[in-house]
Amino acid sequence: MDAFVKERDSYWKMMQKYIGSDVTSMVTLPVLIFEPMTMLQKMAELMEYSYLLDQADECEDPYMRLVYACEYSIDSLVVYAICFEGEGI
Repeated sequence: MDAFVKERDSYWKMMQKYIGSDVTSMVTLPVLIFEPMTMLQKMAELMEYSYLLDQADECEDPYMRLVYACEYSIDSLVVYAICFEGEGI
C-alpha cells in the first residue's frame, strides 16, 4: 500500500506542474480541430466553378462541351483535394 501512495503522489506532483499551462503544445491534435472552414464553406468551394457547366450547356460544339465539363471536373477535384485532404495535387 505504501508503494501505491508514493506512486499516486508522484503522479499528482507531475500533474500539478501542468495545471494552468498550455498542454495543447504537448499533445498531438488532429488538424480538423483547428480547421477554420465549415462543411458548408467546403461544399460552396466545390460550386465555385459551376459557371463552366453553364458554359458547357450553352455551347453548340460537343467537343467544347466536353472541354468545359472536363475543366469543371478537374477544378472540382483540385478544390476537393485542397479543402478535404489538406494537400494539393
